[in-house]
Amino acid sequence: MNEYIPFLKTKTNEFSALNKLSTEVKTNIVPFFDLHRKEDNYTEKTYKKLLLQIKQKITKLTEENISYFYLDDFDIPNDLLLENKISYETVINLMVEFNFIPVIGIDRLPERNEVVFKNNNLIKTKTVAIRINLEEMKTKLEISDLQELITKAKEYYATIIIILDARLITEKNYNILLENAKKILKEKNILDYKLIFTGSTIPANIKDIIASDSNLDLPRKEISLYTEITRIFPNTILGDYTIISPYYSDVKINKQLIQNIMTPKIIYAYNNYFFIQRGKSIKQFGNKQYTYLCQNLISRKNYRGKNYSFGDTILYECAKDKKKIIPGSAIQYEVNAHITYMVQNFQI
Repeated sequence: MNEYIPFLKTKTNEFSALNKLSTEVKTNIVPFFDLHRKEDNYTEKTYKKLLLQIKQKITKLTEENISYFYLDDFDIPNDLLLENKISYETVINLMVEFNFIPVIGIDRLPERNEVVFKNNNLIKTKTVAIRINLEEMKTKLEISDLQELITKAKEYYATIIIILDARLITEKNYNILLENAKKILKEKNILDYKLIFTGSTIPANIKDIIASDSNLDLPRKEISLYTEITRIFPNTILGDYTIISPYYSDVKINKQLIQNIMTPKIIYAYNNYFFIQRGKSIKQFGNKQYTYLCQNLISRKNYRGKNYSFGDTILYECAKDKKKIIPGSAIQYEVNAHITYMVQNFQI
């Protein structure tokens, strides 16, 4: 079993994917949740409603062998206040009954980080994560800010975890991300802490890497970057954004156009690659295309079999025309299959 951190949005499909994992896999992951962005932004009322819904879903998770989790508001606008307070304070107060790990960063407002410090008595885990956006690390000043933040965090928390987040990795930014990671890892005492790396090769809009009615085997740049980092710190823990882009909730498409341009897709990891398939317009050719995509998947030597995971079972049943898949549910099965693979069998 691998130590692995899936980075997920707080959407229904992602929670469903976790709930359907085997007990063995559940007990070997600590999921990292990003509160998901809303296209037309939240009001105080709708954001409170979202947080209460998420609490219910997390309650179910913790009843089913997932004991620890991270929860961040990286994607939530800074100006969203709840009762005139930094909204993350409400997040902390809602999570006090769980083994919750809060998150801070040098790219956050000082007031936002301070909320995590002043409420340290509410955190059962006595642990804080410092999340570093590698693409934003550009100057020595920011490196010194990191050391300052670590020093302060040590005053309030017994355990500090450093997260190197590459977000979306491309040919263009790969070397920059690697150099920034190396810059951080050269800093004094950084390697004294538990280190997690995460990133993704999947853009917010899938058409940026694959045409409709086609497939490809896409090298996972996050694995290449992780391998480079482990040469400096071998004990780095691998994370990823599963089969979802870290920016997928940022895609803004006119709702009237969605049905015209939406296409079915299947993303399946094997070795250091993603096998990606994309169909044609759902409006014109329908959801039945998923049957063909799944038939193509299960015919490949890299398909792990119908009994490998819940997700693999559904993909197999879809191929045999025993289960219907639609865009709204496909993510659940793909994420479930991905997490199972990354924990049970993935090898660098």
